[in-house]
Amino acid sequence: DVIVGLDWVAAHHRKPAVATLSLGIAVGRWSRALEDAVKRLVTVHGVVVVVASGNSGVDSCAVAPGNVAVPIAVAASDFSGKFAPPDIERSVESLYRWSNTGACVDLLAPGVDIYSACAGAGRCNVVAPDSYTWASGTSMAVPLVAGAAALYLEQHPRATPEEVKSALLRSSTDDRIRSPYLLASTPNRILYMGFLFS
Repeated sequence: DVIVGLDWVAAHHRKPAVATLSLGIAVGRWSRALEDAVKRLVTVHGVVVVVASGNSGVDSCAVAPGNVAVPIAVAASDFSGKFAPPDIERSVESLYRWSNTGACVDLLAPGVDIYSACAGAGRCNVVAPDSYTWASGTSMAVPLVAGAAALYLEQHPRATPEEVKSALLRSSTDDRIRSPYLLASTPNRILYMGFLFS
């Protein structure tokens, strides 16, 4: 049970802490408990939470916990254009076709063809501790943002979740995503981690 897991993190975490949630349910009667548990983890317990916007190609505000304001909600970009021939514009990226977008998204991060641990038999021939595969989706983008948050907390261990989120949003790169599937209300900003190493 996800809510029991979040309550366990709330009771047992040690700061600085980052939690990720790569899941989503339609907003409605059943989403309220999940939304409240995520809010509590951030606002009461001070854990930085990074959530996936979801992979349905819909408005992210219709999916929990991507609709909650206090965590960092992440959509997935497609940076394959970065490897385009020299005559094609390389300063822009596309959107993962099925990424949820909209006003509830805080940030985009690469989420297409990411080499990651195998998530189940549908993705790998053999599921084992050392099974890896290429995967796409907002679940692939979330760990990149969580890693940036963890690196920021390493340098600023007393930072609040709000301060971590603000730092990542301030340092992001604006207006680099071009896609007909990007809802106009989406903040067009992509994760940039260079400020953590300067």
